[in-house]
Amino acid sequence: MTTDGNADVIKFGTGFFDGLLANNSNIANYIKFTQSGNDVILSVDRDGTQGAVQNWSELVVLQNHTTTEVNLQDLLNNHQIIIG
Repeated sequence: MTTDGNADVIKFGTGFFDGLLANNSNIANYIKFTQSGNDVILSVDRDGTQGAVQNWSELVVLQNHTTTEVNLQDLLNNHQIIIG
């Protein structure tokens, strides 16, 4: 994805994710992207890998995108996903 000043932003409050490290280095344990047909689904698990079972909840559907185009690091770098 490219940087776009008008892009939508998803902001998670401080403490939304239980066990997230201060530097967010383990964020991939809490946010994932999966392909579903022509769309990408962004899902979250509030306690990441800490829980006995990972409970992913679908949060956003990005229509007409692929997981090749959309990835967590790019969205973080572009400030389209903000933690805190």
